Amino acid sequence: KSRLIEWCQKNHYSIEFRTTTDGSSSMARPIFVSTVYIDGIAVGHGSGDSKKQAEQRAAHSVSEAKPASIDDENSAKILDRLDKMAN
Repeated sequence: KSRLIEWCQKNHYSIEFRTTTDGSSSMARPIFVSTVYIDGIAVGHGSGDSKKQAEQRAAHSVSEAKPASIDDENSAKILDRLDKMAN
């Protein structure tokens, strides 16, 4: 998680983790679900027994993301940002 945050800061991307509890889990043993957003685009998901674990897994899933997991619209947004950075 820290490496992903550092990479985003270095490359001027915004990063946000949105973490909630899974509605189907019990109150005694909640399951946390986290989604990581880079520049407003959901790029990774994770779940776990704690908020920290869910966010760690979401960050790790970014490195394992398959290109097919990003739709055409979000791919275009990413390419537009890269073009702006190059100019």
